[in-house]
Amino acid sequence: SLCNLCVLCVSVVDEFRVKPHHRDTENTEVAQRNPRTQEQDMQQQTTTRGFRLSPQQKRLWSLQQHTAGLPDCAQCTVLIEGHLDTALLRTALQKVVERHEVLSTTFPRPQGMNAPLQVIAEGRAIWDEYDLSGVERLQQEAEIKLLFDANDSASAGLAGELPLRLALIKLASERHVLLISMPALCMFPA
Repeated sequence: SLCNLCVLCVSVVDEFRVKPHHRDTENTEVAQRNPRTQEQDMQQQTTTRGFRLSPQQKRLWSLQQHTAGLPDCAQCTVLIEGHLDTALLRTALQKVVERHEVLSTTFPRPQGMNAPLQVIAEGRAIWDEYDLSGVERLQQEAEIKLLFDANDSASAGLAGELPLRLALIKLASERHVLLISMPALCMFPA
């Protein structure tokens, strides 16, 4: 069975191959989402609706709390060679995130609770872009490692912020690396 990170990668590839000609209409759909109102924000502050962790998630969360060095995030990199339309990639990723709730699940821990809850947030991801095309290969590798380490140490999704972090790193005009990071609590087989 595939973990959820693998499902994300396969879904993005499918999105690129099957529906690239729809990108103009898809962009408008993403842009026309309704912003949250202050009333909705106030209601969320007083009531958190979510789901209990599965036994496997609860065990992992407990281990993370008591074991130094246990990763909080699952990460992978995807090498992309050839011409890349970054707007199309971003749109494809956004569609995948909207389609799969696990990619936007956060894990806030309300006051008085022993473990966090699973809360499905608005389907968005953190998206960063870096251009390392003017840097030598050894420096590129060092910078990628720093980004990898920085995303691993970030507590994505654990305090209620967006859980999926994506970083597109340009190495050359036709060579990119996509860094994908998610909370380890999301990484159980689908």
